[in-house]
Amino acid sequence: MLNKILNFLFPPVCGICLKNTDDWICKSCLDKLNIKLNKCKNEINGVKYNLYFISYYKDYMKKLLIDYKFNNKSYLYKTFSNIIIKENNLCKILKSYDIITSVPMSKNRQAIRGYSQTELISKEIAKKLKIDNYEILEKVKENKVQSKLSFYDRKNNVKNVFKVKNIFKSIINKKNVIIFDDIYTTGFTALECIKEIKKFNPKKVDVLVISKGKIER
Repeated sequence: MLNKILNFLFPPVCGICLKNTDDWICKSCLDKLNIKLNKCKNEINGVKYNLYFISYYKDYMKKLLIDYKFNNKSYLYKTFSNIIIKENNLCKILKSYDIITSVPMSKNRQAIRGYSQTELISKEIAKKLKIDNYEILEKVKENKVQSKLSFYDRKNNVKNVFKVKNIFKSIINKKNVIIFDDIYTTGFTALECIKEIKKFNPKKVDVLVISKGKIER
């Protein structure tokens, strides 16, 4: 009932062009994003995992992600989660995982921004696909922003930054876990998250992102 009232008072609109649409993104804007499921098998420092992504970090998608993260457009989490859910093959893959979690922000940065962009999307995906959603990881160090660093500095910048919260150490045992992040560049952030989760005996750990990009030198 509450959702019906809220939808009446604040009808869902396309997050890009603001036209009314139940899906939070209209067909015209969705077509501009050129969404396609991509999968690659990655290995960094002996750690193997699957990476799933639906776009490259450029053009229209790049602008949209920048708006979401840095221009106070938190409502775009509905748009991004629905973009992901509209990819039927990806949905089938996601339903094979027991838990979806997200790469966490530090408490200080989240307080400044007002929201965690990855957490909002992962929770919405979990709700729509009926997957368990836990914020398994916490950021225990206030490191530098990855996007402002060189390729080589990024690796050291995320070392020992993430820890599994005590309450979830037994929950992830023998479970299939997928980590959600917005952008994948060098893979060092994903690697550190995977290594930390793997300490507690999951069946497998993979990564889902919206966009895969190249480091800008």
